[in-house]
Amino acid sequence: MDFAWWDFWNRDRHPIKFLMEGYTDKKLFEGDFEIRKILWKIYLGLSCLGYFDKEENFGNVEYCRQRLVEDISNF
Repeated sequence: MDFAWWDFWNRDRHPIKFLMEGYTDKKLFEGDFEIRKILWKIYLGLSCLGYFDKEENFGNVEYCRQRLVEDISNF
């Protein structure tokens, strides 16, 4: 979930590869890591979308919408 959060909010400024390189146990990134990360990002995006809409923070609504479109396109 932490990697999904990082990638959702920071992928343009600080790609997740930067964060992953700091881990000595690379087995964490094997198997279904990528699909789980994408699913967590979709969950995060939907959760934040509702919150920002309620708060009328339309800039972040649009940000979340764009991220969701990108992440859902992986399926």
